[in-house]
Amino acid sequence: MWAILVLLVAILSIIILLLMFQFIDPLKTKWYVTFFVFLGWGMSFAIPILLPIDISSSLFDKCVEQQNKVCEEPFTYIDKKTLVILWNLLYWGTTILCWTAIPFLQSYCSAGDFHILERIKTSLRENIIFYLVVGFVCGIFLILFLIWNENGDWLGIAIAAANAWGLIMVIGMMGYGIVAVPARLIKNISLKHYLNSLYSDINDLTEEHEEEEGILSELITLVKKADEIIPITDPMRKCVLIIINEIDPKRYEATEPSRDFVKSYENLSELHANIQFQQLKVKQIFYTLHSNVDQVLKYENINSNKAPLFQRIYFNIIKKIVSIIALILFIIYSLTVFSSELLLPFNLPILSPLYYIIQSIESSAFLLLIVITVFVIYIAWCVYQTLISMKLFDYYQLFNNRLSDPGSMLFSAAYLCRLCAPLALNILHMIKFDGIHFNGTQTAFQSVMSSMEDIPFFGQNSFNDFFPVCIVIVSAFSLLNHFIPIPLIFNSILKFFGVRDHNKLTTAQKIKRGKYISQIFYTRYADYMFTLNASTHLLKQKDD
Repeated sequence: MWAILVLLVAILSIIILLLMFQFIDPLKTKWYVTFFVFLGWGMSFAIPILLPIDISSSLFDKCVEQQNKVCEEPFTYIDKKTLVILWNLLYWGTTILCWTAIPFLQSYCSAGDFHILERIKTSLRENIIFYLVVGFVCGIFLILFLIWNENGDWLGIAIAAANAWGLIMVIGMMGYGIVAVPARLIKNISLKHYLNSLYSDINDLTEEHEEEEGILSELITLVKKADEIIPITDPMRKCVLIIINEIDPKRYEATEPSRDFVKSYENLSELHANIQFQQLKVKQIFYTLHSNVDQVLKYENINSNKAPLFQRIYFNIIKKIVSIIALILFIIYSLTVFSSELLLPFNLPILSPLYYIIQSIESSAFLLLIVITVFVIYIAWCVYQTLISMKLFDYYQLFNNRLSDPGSMLFSAAYLCRLCAPLALNILHMIKFDGIHFNGTQTAFQSVMSSMEDIPFFGQNSFNDFFPVCIVIVSAFSLLNHFIPIPLIFNSILKFFGVRDHNKLTTAQKIKRGKYISQIFYTRYADYMFTLNASTHLLKQKDD
């Protein structure tokens, strides 16, 4: 048993580190950010591993209790006592992380203060205000609920409320993800469609880069003004020099000062935070743009048969076949999950497809473990990928090429932690593991969450069974957005009423402009390489 746990922890740690290396460089990022992101992601990604083990082990224990048939022990069997300890560690660990440690670090990392103690004060101030507001609102609802509920189980009410909020997010992200995952494959099977999507992205990134560069220039003008009005003898002069040292000297010298800047420590701190944020954002967009241009160059060479033969065979034949097979499987998985959520409220008769799939293979411990693991990983992938790939205004966005900011990484860790328990509970409800079916089998996870089952409205056979039906709405919007984008529908409605946005580019115009921008990048790169090669050749001649 312990060997299995150690092996699973080792595998999970490797997976988390590989994923983290896509978004940040753990060796260059602050150790506390790396540690807490690793911890948050690790606990969240433990769900797809631990839940199938819990289900298969619980079914085996129930089979042994009945003593009327031969029971096949799963090779990943873990006793219920150990599983309860693990689930308690995961549940309370993720709860503490997402409500205390990570929010504090988020505020600390985004603070523009120039001293550690000042940054700690700013972080505490922001979080105290947030928790006072949330605590006041939750306190009112809790008092009203306790008056209505004679049971008075504070812990159960708290767990049920947290699970309800988490379930709303899970259904939203799952509804989007079960459409988005197959939709991306459909778009990427055709090389032409994939190139067009890259061209469109390049156009959008170019416009965004220009806009963000303008914002950064305005911020630098404020720094220049602060540099003018704050003399060397002023104690705040050190703060100004810290900001100036973070700006490119050539750009700083070429910038004219702003007209107004009110001298204060608070304004300098805010300016420092804005400069750091904006410089990173410009860098993120710039490198993402270059990465997309490199992708275009590679796929254009494949499309025009200029790439090596093996590369063309791989992308035009092997990758297409694998993508089509994966697409068929993903569509089947998505439809199974969608129908299981949609039919969740029906118990007489049970209509959930996942219930019948699990019931049909219950006697084979190995097959049961494999099937449950595949479905749980797919569901978790749909939910987690939606969170990782989403953009929340200017507050949250993860970038590849290790360009993600600490605040976004911590935000993702916090919300992955919030999704853990609701996701696991929702999966158990989908397969009807409710202590009634499967001979009354109850998992260790349900034992940990048992205090919420008797809570009115949020407990069993209520919110957790009926709210998932809302997946229909989210999936419908997601389907429209992937194949008939919502902005296109909105613009069509406006055009019908005679309202036209002449500044808005059509998809065809975006593709055309993106292609033109890519060609400009190629030309500049070719000129740069020619100059570099010529310079190298001249230096060699000089050395000779």
